[in-house]
Amino acid sequence: MRAGVRHPAYDYADEIRAFWDTVRDSLIELHGLSSADAARRVLGLRQRLNDRPTDNTLDIIYHAEPFDVACNLAEHEIRWEDHQAAYRAISDRHQATVRVRRPISSQSPYLS
Repeated sequence: MRAGVRHPAYDYADEIRAFWDTVRDSLIELHGLSSADAARRVLGLRQRLNDRPTDNTLDIIYHAEPFDVACNLAEHEIRWEDHQAAYRAISDRHQATVRVRRPISSQSPYLS
């Protein structure tokens, strides 16, 4: 398992998907990028992160606000105050799809 990936006893797939979907939709809805351009930028960052040597980069990314990640990918900072309601709607939409974390295995030493 790579360092920087979440607690190994739990499946974080829903949270990871919701994070990147929020970034993508923020690029589209707040920054005005096309769906294709937003998807390309998100995929590019995810590939760069996966290609990095083992470190804490993934933890750092997943502790960042998707709003800020989207601003960085768009190469254009927008004011939080001006977009807070729209961003919250995007974030809430994707967070609603996150299920309760479930253990990967009841035999895991991390569950004690």
